[in-house]
Amino acid sequence: MGFARRLAYFLVHTGKLTNQQVKNHLQQGDVEINGETVYENRILAGTEEIKLKGITLQAHKKMVYYAFYKPPGYESSFHPDIPDNIAPFFDNAYELAIAGRLDKASEGLMLLSNDGKWVQRICHPAFKKEKEYEVEVDGHIDETFAQTMSKGIKFWDFTTQPCKIELTVPQQFRIILTEGKNRQIRRMCAKLGVTVIKLKRIRIDQWHLGDLAPGQIKPFSI
Repeated sequence: MGFARRLAYFLVHTGKLTNQQVKNHLQQGDVEINGETVYENRILAGTEEIKLKGITLQAHKKMVYYAFYKPPGYESSFHPDIPDNIAPFFDNAYELAIAGRLDKASEGLMLLSNDGKWVQRICHPAFKKEKEYEVEVDGHIDETFAQTMSKGIKFWDFTTQPCKIELTVPQQFRIILTEGKNRQIRRMCAKLGVTVIKLKRIRIDQWHLGDLAPGQIKPFSI
């Protein structure tokens, strides 16, 4: 319900009303948004309390935002049929969406919220949100490796976008992506002849892993 952008659309689909009935209810002052009587159509944020003739059609929704350190060995899912999912870490898992998944072997920062529009802005490649990772591999890497990866790697189904690479210590580097293909970093490394031993995400856009410990959750505001 929170994704219905206009009040009239919400009333038609949630209140099971015709367009004419919606018009009549608005003219008669039967509709309240957050305790205020409204007489015309308007854009909704998705969090409002909406009442029709005193009956609550949508309760006020409090938006919550969490930073979570996903430990390795857990699936980025709340689905009860998927083993080793992350639901046990959260009391309100049923209402949360994940902004940036990690594969089971990877660890680090995940952002979660019940604010669907915010999650979409973080996840959708059109918004080009940066995601930063620390990577350890099992073989030799040098500036040629970094330059090749940074320019984009071609696979049969896609070519990666240019990215930023910084070699840190032997067999380790940092990488900043603005896309998030499935197992992208692991596939890029394999294409260049090395295997990822450890992969940790340390940043998504402006949010950093910081001093979060594995399994720890920290609420934040936007």
